[in-house]
Amino acid sequence: MAQAKIQAKMNDPPCNKFSRTLSMADRSVRLLESSDQLEMRVEALREAASAMEQEKECILEMIQSIQNSQEMRNICAGEREELNLTANRLMGRHCLWRSLLARPETPSRRMRYARPHLYR
Repeated sequence: MAQAKIQAKMNDPPCNKFSRTLSMADRSVRLLESSDQLEMRVEALREAASAMEQEKECILEMIQSIQNSQEMRNICAGEREELNLTANRLMGRHCLWRSLLARPETPSRRMRYARPHLYR
């Protein structure tokens, strides 16, 4: 009889009561696993962002190198103008990328970046 009542209670729809179908240890393990997965994803994102930043700087140096090269001085004015327009367009896109990635610094964000080990 008691077993039937327990079974019936478990089959009732939840009504905002704490469900004990999972133990607290199981919940902790699930939350820790989710946290670990998020940490790995954040680290991968940071590595990708770092690689993108390095690539962006490399591209900027290449654009500036082309603009300042001796070869630019030895071509006709029309081609030089066209290359300068292209370089300026690329520089504009480079600056746009910089502004898209920029975020306003808040005191809490600065603190998290300064001491990330406290926020794990």
